Amino acid sequence: MEKPRIEVQNIVAFVDLKTELDLERLAFELPDSEYDPDRFPALIVKFKEPKISFLVFRNGKMNCTGADHITKIEEGVAKLVNQLRDLGIDIKRDPKITVTNVVATVDLGLVMTERDLVLNTPMVPANSTLLGRDSDLHPLMQGWWEGQAIHYWRFESSQDTPGLFDPGTGLVREAPAYAVYDPPGQLEVQGTYPGDAAYSPLTLLYLFNPISTLYVADSVRTVEEVLGLKVPTFLEGHLYNRPVVGGREAHPRYAHAEVPTYDLEDAWYSQTSKVLYYDMGPMTPGVAPLYRFVNREGFPILTQHWLVSLVAPDVLVGDVNTQGYSTLWCFYNVVVEDESAFEPDVIKSMDDVLALGFDIEPTFEYIVAPMVPYDPVFLPAPSKPPGEGLALTWYKGADVYLVVLGPVPKGNDTKDGAVPSLRTVNLTVLLDEDGKPYTDQWPIMEDLPEDSNYSMVWSVVWASGGDGYRPGRLRTTQQLRERGWSFEPSGQLILGGFVAGPINVPAWRPERFTFVVGPVVDEDGDPVKGASVRVTIPSMHGFSRG
Repeated sequence: MEKPRIEVQNIVAFVDLKTELDLERLAFELPDSEYDPDRFPALIVKFKEPKISFLVFRNGKMNCTGADHITKIEEGVAKLVNQLRDLGIDIKRDPKITVTNVVATVDLGLVMTERDLVLNTPMVPANSTLLGRDSDLHPLMQGWWEGQAIHYWRFESSQDTPGLFDPGTGLVREAPAYAVYDPPGQLEVQGTYPGDAAYSPLTLLYLFNPISTLYVADSVRTVEEVLGLKVPTFLEGHLYNRPVVGGREAHPRYAHAEVPTYDLEDAWYSQTSKVLYYDMGPMTPGVAPLYRFVNREGFPILTQHWLVSLVAPDVLVGDVNTQGYSTLWCFYNVVVEDESAFEPDVIKSMDDVLALGFDIEPTFEYIVAPMVPYDPVFLPAPSKPPGEGLALTWYKGADVYLVVLGPVPKGNDTKDGAVPSLRTVNLTVLLDEDGKPYTDQWPIMEDLPEDSNYSMVWSVVWASGGDGYRPGRLRTTQQLRERGWSFEPSGQLILGGFVAGPINVPAWRPERFTFVVGPVVDEDGDPVKGASVRVTIPSMHGFSRG
């Protein structure tokens, strides 16, 4: 056998510029760039020479892909860094390039027959170029399995795509499918589904002939129902290829739990301003996987929604997996070899992804996003949901939603696969003498989203024991310190759905003023010890000094 020929197709590399980037500005000033934060939180830069693409994140970290040699990666990184420096961005040194993945093809110099392919290929290429292509030659069809709708490709013969090799028998595994002979209108009924031990895309087609005039086309949707008709059934005689590629109804239907309601809250930001936010609930511990589809170059396929393998409690009704749920998500990339041949949202479950054999690659990208049922209610309704908005996500064919508050801020440790330790900002709550929060006092916020140290994870801090409390009077932590208030972390972490601010409000003024006029005297005109005369008058709002 001649020496194998290896050809590099694509190199994926990671670069950290170690500086914060204004992606909105770069989208306008950087050539060959595009930015749509509602769909994906990174700026996309595509160079024609060298032919290389970048995903540029706000924290200065980049993924580069598309090159077939490391020198092209180096040339492309140098070109982008020089463009950023020309725009006045301070990049102190040339960044280090770390290669994270290499895709190559190998030519073994072998000639194989169709029989060799069928008998020796262990699995149908699930993410082949035919996945998602709707054409006359290989149309995407709908059928039935266990009474639920599925999608499959209709190949004309087993020569189009190899089947499953059964090592126990040494034969190609075959699965039954049933189609009505007459009248027309009955969808094929598949006997197996990916993940079943007996599954195979190679299908022996059986035809059944319902002789009763009471038969309604497409009324039978399981193999058991077909056999239960007790009508003539015969083998059609050809071996077909029917690789199943999923379908929403291939999984249990889940009802959504009660729709949550989030009320708009106020917090003081300064003595003359406030902010508005929604309390999106507690920050849960741990990290959960979030799966997104990407092409060979590592760019997200924006028309395909994310997938999850678990859901938050009280989101779906039924037997669902909630173990391991967290409001902190780590992205995993599901790699599609040919984006042009991919049909978005045909696959709506991680069961399909695993059964179809997609490559899954971990990343070090994290977002903070609580999961909610369909159509959460924000009162009053904002112009857009808090954070980066709602992201439709699939769980076993059911639609759930993530309120994407944002990516993990720069400075959190996400290296070497470690779960990041999230930075937090304080939300200070004033307590009365009984240790309960004042009901007529807003909490105090010290940071805004545009601040470099801002985080969407808010740490609740108790303030107590000080002087000078009046409703709405104490609006900054500096005022509390000056009046002797003490601070204690509560241990509570909440997710702040920031909406707007700072919003100007009038400065605090007391409702009335009390003056000491003079001492109280007895009949002899001597002062009475400890007594005085006090006069109270309403506050004079709007007065001018003369």
